[in-house]
Amino acid sequence: MFTPEKIDIEFVEDNGKEVVCVKIPKKELRAMIRQRGKWACENKPGEWGGGFLKDAVGVGLRGEMAFAKINGLSIDLEPKAAGTGGGSDFEVKKVTIELKTKNLGSNHNHLLVRYLTENDNSVPMKSDIYIAARIVTVVKVPGYEVIHLMGWAKKFEVAGQETVPARAGSHKNKEISFADLHEMRKLLDLIG
Repeated sequence: MFTPEKIDIEFVEDNGKEVVCVKIPKKELRAMIRQRGKWACENKPGEWGGGFLKDAVGVGLRGEMAFAKINGLSIDLEPKAAGTGGGSDFEVKKVTIELKTKNLGSNHNHLLVRYLTENDNSVPMKSDIYIAARIVTVVKVPGYEVIHLMGWAKKFEVAGQETVPARAGSHKNKEISFADLHEMRKLLDLIG
């Protein structure tokens, strides 16, 4: 477990939507990565979790850290099997929450939840709430990485979306536009 320093919530505008902006000190991020160790997805390039991103696990942990920092939570750093629907990232007031983190350079503005494997096997949706986070590289803050928590959706809202082919890989996702997600302020009021 890794517990980042708690910070106050800062709201900013991102593409006309109010989002939460979290500035993560690079020093704290490096400490978390050191504690995590060298484990990473062991899948082969082209398989889920292998080869699409340089460090898919590190991208995901950045979103988790952003949420943990504003809520005073700890992050589970134990490895999970790649692409298996390994479970939720957090449980707050008996509500399970999973962060889905993207790089700003990604060619879409959607919450993506893997729904079917390459062989059309279903991937269980194990969380009650899904939060979209993105790494904002266009905002330069010396010594920090900036993460925006874009919004959230309930499990039934994600499951009710059309199943679409992934933009990278041969699996299928459920996706919701960032613009259609619930505002973070509402979720933070509910779990706060």
